[in-house]
Amino acid sequence: MTGKFGPGRQDDYELWSMILVPILIGGGILWLWSSWPQVAQWLADHQILTRTEVLIPLGGGTGLDIPRAALLAAILISLTTLASFVLRMIFRPTETEQARR
Repeated sequence: MTGKFGPGRQDDYELWSMILVPILIGGGILWLWSSWPQVAQWLADHQILTRTEVLIPLGGGTGLDIPRAALLAAILISLTTLASFVLRMIFRPTETEQARR
């Protein structure tokens, strides 16, 4: 289904995604930033962050030790790889665009 912008243009769903996703992510970041002390306390209470042997301090006396930092690095690499794959699938040329080349 093509949007009101004509064939070969982005779908309405993609347009709404490009508008809403940054707003939602930005809102989440602002919320996390404004309530970080409570969030850091909760994460430390549930042993996601540590208060001892802190390698990467994140504020409030909490942070990441070596195993948690390695796990975070692995998660970020996995998410980057997944995002790259998804973006390549979204923006790959269609069969008609390939035929024109």
